[in-house]
Amino acid sequence: MRRGVAKEECRLRAKYISLTWALLAFGLTSHCLADDTFLGASAQGAYPLSSKDIALVLERVSVVLSRRSAEVDCVFVFRNNGPAQEALIGFPEGPLPGPEQRGDTRLHSFRAWVEGRRVSVRIQPASAPGRAIPGLRVTRWHTFRVRFARGQVRTVRNCYWVHPSEHSLGGVRFNYILTTARTWKDEKIGQAQIRVRLADLDRGKSDLIAGLALVRPDGYRLGRNSISWQLSDFVPTEDVQIAYEARLRHWRARLARVSDSAEQGNLKLLIGEVLFNYDADKARIAFGRALQLATSDSRRAACEFWIGKCYEKDANRSLALQHYDQAIKLDPQGQWGEQARSVAQALRLHQKNKIPSLKEENQ
Repeated sequence: MRRGVAKEECRLRAKYISLTWALLAFGLTSHCLADDTFLGASAQGAYPLSSKDIALVLERVSVVLSRRSAEVDCVFVFRNNGPAQEALIGFPEGPLPGPEQRGDTRLHSFRAWVEGRRVSVRIQPASAPGRAIPGLRVTRWHTFRVRFARGQVRTVRNCYWVHPSEHSLGGVRFNYILTTARTWKDEKIGQAQIRVRLADLDRGKSDLIAGLALVRPDGYRLGRNSISWQLSDFVPTEDVQIAYEARLRHWRARLARVSDSAEQGNLKLLIGEVLFNYDADKARIAFGRALQLATSDSRRAACEFWIGKCYEKDANRSLALQHYDQAIKLDPQGQWGEQARSVAQALRLHQKNKIPSLKEENQ
């Protein structure tokens, strides 16, 4: 059994190492699936504003997620607490991929209904993105207009589909932006009912749990092949994020079957490498367990290297360097020692020149 795990690890690692940084750019690319947004418009395009009168009372979001598409059906209930007015409402599209990114970020077949009646939708370029939502990257908006009488409650429905982020090793990621709802009165959502069904998964709840690499926000419930949230009277500060990895499910299932500690350590290392793309804290726990189970200096060096990467990702450079140095000491002439030496040199140069980390730049 150990030989089989080692053989598979070598085969996948060679493929995986070359993809690791590409996955951070491509596999984690966010498509703009988002709540309806209150907008303003100019000759240059549409941009988010804040409404002082119109409240988002209720939203129901249903998503059917597969590797090929995410089909989204949303219902929003709004109440106008101010004078009669017309609201420009829109769904964002984007972000525009960077030079190292690829993927289709468009909203396909976007449709809108108000009180059950189909309304026309206009695509407008984004202008001054972030005026009401700092950090929101948008290329264009799918917009429509809704008239409100004083005190009127109106129901809006939107349907569309997108291509989810996917990579060749069987992972899929889905984001739904809740924070755009902060453009409505008091920046609150009265009630939110969100359900995401994984259409390709039919083996039951245990397989769903085994393959999940990331679920945000907390407070979710797991069904046989679904994830759902029931939220009320809240200011959305975090978006819905789901990442499912077939590799993770496979390796966790194997981990439950093996008894040899070295094999368990190999599998924990592989699990940590997957989790690293999504959650550095969970990945560090997996690498720490792999380190405890490691039976060779080379394998211990691999664990120390990845623990260092986790700390570096969390902008803790001093702890990252301690683990890189330990990896160099354990495997001075080997693969992991060489990688740790290269990364540590670059990190010390950044410290010397006081170059901020990516996490620090985004804060």
